[in-house]
Amino acid sequence: MQTTEKQTPSNPETEIKPIRPTGIEKFLFNRQILAILLSFLLFVGGIMGYFSMVKESDPDVQLAKAIISTEWSGTDAETI
Repeated sequence: MQTTEKQTPSNPETEIKPIRPTGIEKFLFNRQILAILLSFLLFVGGIMGYFSMVKESDPDVQLAKAIISTEWSGTDAETI
């Protein structure tokens, strides 16, 4: 009994190439405790920074205003 397998031609444009890790990725992958500690410190630093920011209870907000005046005799404001 023979099995025939279809082999698809190898096209270099559609081949999936492996991604090689960079130096920092290798370093943190090999030292996972350090990576977890750095992540935790960044998280805690972000939380501390958020709560130490100055917050105004009623900030001054400048809204743009426009005044339009037209003259059209015999009409009311809703028509214009």
